Amino acid sequence: MKILVIGGGILGASVLRQLKLNPKFEIVVADWRKDCVAVKTGVIKKVDILAHVTPMNAVDIVEHVNPDLVLIARTQKDWKHEDTTLGHHFISNMERELSHISIPVIIVDIAMREF
Repeated sequence: MKILVIGGGILGASVLRQLKLNPKFEIVVADWRKDCVAVKTGVIKKVDILAHVTPMNAVDIVEHVNPDLVLIARTQKDWKHEDTTLGHHFISNMERELSHISIPVIIVDIAMREF
């Protein structure tokens, strides 16, 4: 199973740690920083797709990777719009753009850790 993880920050690194427990997963990581948290902490060796994934280019990147599943693992802080509605809208718009393709997309939210 090929999984595209969008985001290699704190949240993305946590997601990647869990995914790497299953060696059958082929994991592709997209982030705009080549020295993201996941690389700095040794979770991954390098970012596979060095790009700022946005609603404008998300479909092209997903179609290029052709994954079985997309995980959006970025926080509003990663978008540099923390404590604003803009960060939420940015993530929601990317999810909306990706809903037009036939690949499951899951937004991983840090709030999920609270249940």
